[in-house]
Amino acid sequence: MSLTARSKASDVQAVAGHSKTQWKRFLVSRDISTALTFNNKDWQTLTWEEAERLRLLHPTRSAWFKIPADEQKELLERLNNLLAAENIPKVATEVLDWRMAQAVRKAHC
Repeated sequence: MSLTARSKASDVQAVAGHSKTQWKRFLVSRDISTALTFNNKDWQTLTWEEAERLRLLHPTRSAWFKIPADEQKELLERLNNLLAAENIPKVATEVLDWRMAQAVRKAHC
């Protein structure tokens, strides 16, 4: 299945090969105590934290595709190392692209 920016989260989860629990962990913040509900304003994801970091580093780059390729690659490696440490399948570039397109855009709003 090919992913686009409009792909449903459930389709992206299937491409990632994550169970429901693994998918939540992929999204849930390192500080699990703030991740009580998806509607909680304090709830953040690993990818959201990265989007915030990128916003500070690149305040004029409001889209994921504008982030330098080497930084995108480093983020993918860092995230996959965290997932692998918990025996969660690594994500492919297309999964990260789908997520970060949303997260970087929202971080600049």
